[in-house]
Amino acid sequence: MRRADREDLQLWFLGSASAKYPDIMKPEIKETDYIKAWSLFWLCATVAGLICGAVIGAILGAAMGAAGVPIPTIQVVCGIAGFLVSIPISYLFFRIFVSRFIVQKLNALVPDAGNQPTTFAQS
Repeated sequence: MRRADREDLQLWFLGSASAKYPDIMKPEIKETDYIKAWSLFWLCATVAGLICGAVIGAILGAAMGAAGVPIPTIQVVCGIAGFLVSIPISYLFFRIFVSRFIVQKLNALVPDAGNQPTTFAQS
């Protein structure tokens, strides 16, 4: 094996091949990928948050109404409960669509990305 070929191979495995060969390992993520992920995230999180918020609001509203709580108080409590229920729903859809449309594409472009050590602590 020639020395230049061996150096190229070492550069490739060390991950610095992109400095010598800029087209290698260059992620090809386009703006449309971000727009697609964001629009699907927004649509699904909005619809799921609306449905779950309506269900929680109906249950709380019925229980509080039966207990004789004033309507303005019911509206505030149900609004806050609907917002709190929508937070984990939003996070779930964010994780799903970013991992599906962005992270998977990046992992497919980087060779052997599954065996790379992580630099952050996981608990």
